[in-house]
Amino acid sequence: MVLGCCGLVFPLIGSFVFLIFFGNLCTPFAIFVGVLYYARHNMTLFIRRNTMFYVLLAVGAALVVWNIIAFALYAIDKRRAEKKQWRISEATLLISAFLMGGLGALLGMRLLRHKTQHIQFKILVPLALVLNLVVIFLVLHFTGSFPWQ
Repeated sequence: MVLGCCGLVFPLIGSFVFLIFFGNLCTPFAIFVGVLYYARHNMTLFIRRNTMFYVLLAVGAALVVWNIIAFALYAIDKRRAEKKQWRISEATLLISAFLMGGLGALLGMRLLRHKTQHIQFKILVPLALVLNLVVIFLVLHFTGSFPWQ
C-alpha cells in the first residue's frame, strides 16, 4: 500500500515541477506525463497477474479521468471568460484534446457553447476525437483485446 502511494506521489510532484518551469501551456501534458509514469511504474503488478483485462481497465479509467479534466478545462475557461478574468490558453485547450481528451473537449465545446465560433476549434477538436478513436482502435487491435478476437 505504501509503495502504491509513493508511486503516485512522486510522479505528481514531478508533474508540478514540470508545470512550474514550463507554465500554463504544459499543464495537461505535465499531468499526463505523471499519470503515464505512475502506470508504467505499477505495470508490473498488472503483468504479474498475466491478464490484459486489468491493464485495459486501468487505461480506460485513465482515459475517462483525462476526458473529465479536458471538459473541466473548457468549463473553467468559459467561466473565466464570463467574468473577464485570466483565461486558459487556446493551445492548452487544443493540446488537452489531442492528448486523448477529444471527447471531453468536444462535449465541453458543445454543452457549454464555448469556442464554437472559432474555426480552428471547429476543425481541430473533432479531428482530435477521430485521432483518439483511431489510437484506441489500434491499441485494441494490436493487443488482441477486442471481444470477438
